[in-house]
Amino acid sequence: MTVPRPAPTPGFRPAAAVLCAAVAGGYGAATSWIPAPSDPHVFWVANLFAPWLALACWAGWTQRGRAAAVGAGVLAELACVAGFYARQFGTTSDVGSLIHYIVLGPQPWGLIAVPAGVVYGALGHALRGPGGRGAGSGPAAAAAPAARAGAPALVAGWALGAAFLVEPWLWPLYEGYRRGPFVLWVAETTVGLAVAGWATVHGLRPRRDGGSAPAAHCGSSGR
Repeated sequence: MTVPRPAPTPGFRPAAAVLCAAVAGGYGAATSWIPAPSDPHVFWVANLFAPWLALACWAGWTQRGRAAAVGAGVLAELACVAGFYARQFGTTSDVGSLIHYIVLGPQPWGLIAVPAGVVYGALGHALRGPGGRGAGSGPAAAAAPAARAGAPALVAGWALGAAFLVEPWLWPLYEGYRRGPFVLWVAETTVGLAVAGWATVHGLRPRRDGGSAPAAHCGSSGR
């Protein structure tokens, strides 16, 4: 009698998830080396959160299933947080101390990374459009997404752009005053507008088939 193996997560691409986690961890480690400014009116670039959310979105975009995208997004965010704080513990520290710090420390960014990865991982999957949902093949499957092709990608793109547009205003509200340099916030706002603009064009772009369902033919298979 053979023991049945657990079914794999639909649409899961492990190599892509590992790659995204490695890049996110590398980004976190790289930003930890940026010196904190001595001037209290200068913002520490390593504290920007919009790029962290973009990494989770990218991780979700690489997956073909929604659950896999959420998992990849969470993994990327946790890797990013771990990479950022790993330098504080040195190369010989045990992993347990690092995990304890980012989960139960004074600023538990490891716990915050989970919902952030869930939301932006799912948004990344939505950016893939209907082709990333594994809807199958054939005329019926091709016709199904016609009415909802642009809406998920449109909302997901706006949400990603909003992270860059809102951050320049959230930090002054949180800290009570605005830090410079001004060019930093101009750059983030520009990125946010570019992402939102791309999402609008991408989401509202008419389908090649004009949005109408293709006619089904007997014996037809594939697209």
